[in-house]
Amino acid sequence: MALIQSTSILLFLVGVLWLLRRRAAATKHLVCAAGFIALLLLPAFNVLLPKWKVLPQLGLGTTEVRNHEGLHRDQPSRGELTSSFSSFISAETTTTENESRSTESPTITAPAVLGSSIPKTERGRSEDKSQQQASTPDWFTSQRIPQIAIAIWLTGTCLLFARVIASCVLLQWRAKTSQIVESGREFDMLVELCQQTNLRKPVRLHCSDTRTMPMTWGFFNAKLLIPSEAKDWDEQQLESVLRHELEHLRRRDSLCYVLVHVVCAAYWFNPLVWIAARQIFAESERACDDSVLRSGVSPSVYASHILSVASNYDTAKMAIGSAAMAQVSCIELRIKKILDGSQLRKEVNSRAVMVTLAITLLCIMLIGVVRAAEPLPLEEIERPLAENFINESDDKPASPKPDSNDKEVNGEFG
Repeated sequence: MALIQSTSILLFLVGVLWLLRRRAAATKHLVCAAGFIALLLLPAFNVLLPKWKVLPQLGLGTTEVRNHEGLHRDQPSRGELTSSFSSFISAETTTTENESRSTESPTITAPAVLGSSIPKTERGRSEDKSQQQASTPDWFTSQRIPQIAIAIWLTGTCLLFARVIASCVLLQWRAKTSQIVESGREFDMLVELCQQTNLRKPVRLHCSDTRTMPMTWGFFNAKLLIPSEAKDWDEQQLESVLRHELEHLRRRDSLCYVLVHVVCAAYWFNPLVWIAARQIFAESERACDDSVLRSGVSPSVYASHILSVASNYDTAKMAIGSAAMAQVSCIELRIKKILDGSQLRKEVNSRAVMVTLAITLLCIMLIGVVRAAEPLPLEEIERPLAENFINESDDKPASPKPDSNDKEVNGEFG
């Protein structure tokens, strides 16, 4: 059921993104973030909301069900049920006709256990069951399939969560091994840009001796990391890089990235969640690019800055939860969007955020209450068939008992 619900949310997200394909990147990023929030809250809503069972399923096929005494028995499939019941009808009809000639009140005995395979003897059923058990491994049975699936899911989820934790540890290590910058041209420009962008949270500037990509991370104690070569950049390139990274902090993209990776760890079995994650990362970078371009930087100059950073600095050691300026995976499409003058570069307002969150909660409530109905036990399917057969047999008139006088007459004229 989780696969169906998550797929429904992701397909709805894909449809909305297609409708908003000509909108600004910030708008599409907001919609993607709302979709991941829906996936994150879906398990809680499944527990808290009432259940509305739809789409009933018939319990066909050989399955293990529990009878009234609490014991298990093998249920036949519909084909076996039809053939066995037809054999039972023909056998009972013959028996009834034979008994009607010798008794006054014929009686019909229903099967002792409804749904059992009547033509088969106990010996034949035991032989079939032993052959089936011999051909099927002990660890792979119908009862253990859900347990195996849960074990596989937990293994993948734990591995992905371990990756998230390792990335957080890596970011802390980078903060400790880098130098804190509290003066100089880079620090002064950072303070000025923070005032221009109304970024109230304090930002700590770090400088690394390694050729690492400029990046930001941190929820409460925001950090901005630049390479030591930044002192050789011109004013315009340094401003472009700092504006881009500060926009990530203002938009709280680090928190969004962690949220996305947590959802991917929980729904890793769904390929659509990885496609959506790639899309939200790309829209986040484009939204920051639009912010830099709104400040008055020339698109061609800014594109050259991105290419310079992407070609000269390493992106292989990026950690989850960090927002870098130039990720190679989407660099080509970003350059095309930057140089395209017809692109909308507006910023979302608080009203759009509230409307999007309201629609998201409504969708979660609608999807969260839907459940698949439990399969109907075969007893409920077999019992009406047996009852109808018994009723029809009771209503059938008994064959008349041959008279002795008729036999004598037939003997005389025969």
